[in-house]
Amino acid sequence: MAGTDAIVSGRPRAWSKASRVAFLALLLILAAVACGGDVDRESYIAANDAVLAEVPIYPSATLSRRADIAYDAGTLSLTRPDIIGYETALDYDVQASSAEIDQFFRRELSESGWGLIDAQLSLLRFTKGNAGIRIGWATTDRSDIPPPSEVLHYMLNVALDHNEFRNFSPPTMPPDAPPAPTPDQGPVPPAKQTAIAAAATAEARQDQ
Repeated sequence: MAGTDAIVSGRPRAWSKASRVAFLALLLILAAVACGGDVDRESYIAANDAVLAEVPIYPSATLSRRADIAYDAGTLSLTRPDIIGYETALDYDVQASSAEIDQFFRRELSESGWGLIDAQLSLLRFTKGNAGIRIGWATTDRSDIPPPSEVLHYMLNVALDHNEFRNFSPPTMPPDAPPAPTPDQGPVPPAKQTAIAAAATAEARQDQ
């Protein structure tokens, strides 16, 4: 190929106008992709750490692992999608009851200016400005459903993104969200899938 001529049977043939327009459009798309790029990993995670430093930790909780998980916008791309943020996930070992964990984070985060935007069994989500934090806990000490007052070994997962709600729209708090559990409310089933899925995701993507 020479210039905008195609070689057919040894003779040059000029491209049609439609072909030229399509070719130029492709060049523009490739140029736009080339101008994209990932967010700076170190500065993004440092900003997460600055917010995490102000988040209360459950008393006697012991940090067992940490993972900084990259994510993209979930949009179509001609190449690998650009990384737009990182979620910092911390796993803790803690001896407590489900009710104690729930009540602790509702109280402490509320007093620190965080707003509750989602409440499920063994899972809480809060927001503060653009920052989002997810608190989940699960136990494998029992195969049945323990009452919320029973003290067990829990894996506590704290996942934070300082810019989550600039990158994504926050959910709205459902009007029928469950209140904090108390010992006289009956059994509260632990959301085992929440913590297990978070740990599996962190394991698979922590090196990204």
